[in-house]
Amino acid sequence: MHDKHDLPGLTGLEIIAGFKFVQAATLIIAGLGALGLMNTGISDLAQEWLERLALGNGQRFAVAAATRVLPWFNAATPRHFATLGAGAFVYASVFLAEGIGLWQGKKWAEYLTICVTASLLPFEVVAVHRKLTLVRVAVLLVNSLVIAYLVWELRARNRLERERRPPGAAS
Repeated sequence: MHDKHDLPGLTGLEIIAGFKFVQAATLIIAGLGALGLMNTGISDLAQEWLERLALGNGQRFAVAAATRVLPWFNAATPRHFATLGAGAFVYASVFLAEGIGLWQGKKWAEYLTICVTASLLPFEVVAVHRKLTLVRVAVLLVNSLVIAYLVWELRARNRLERERRPPGAAS
């Protein structure tokens, strides 16, 4: 296992695992939502909801949502929503695997998390470049810190394993 050196009772790996569990839960909810949107009457329901929102809160948000979201809903087929839901479930399973492995202090989970998180960094950089927002910068920063921490953790663990290896033992 690993040393507990971050928070009393929690290691850095366990904290990252907790975030992975939250991400997985969010994607599972999104996947269920996408499957719920397979209903053919969802466009009418969304239009009705936006009209009510416009009456209660002013029209600016409702008009923006209607011009961006409703055309997509109208063009989307049940197959689009099924694909979106399936993608969310697949990604959630990756986050669950990362979270469980990190919680148990497994080295493979650290490597998996580094690879998956690093693969998303280019998209996050492009998103920040397109529109600079606090949330986008925070996501990029947190994911970069997660990668840096996991690399540091792996290097420290590998160094410890080398030091504990008896002299003359094969690598």
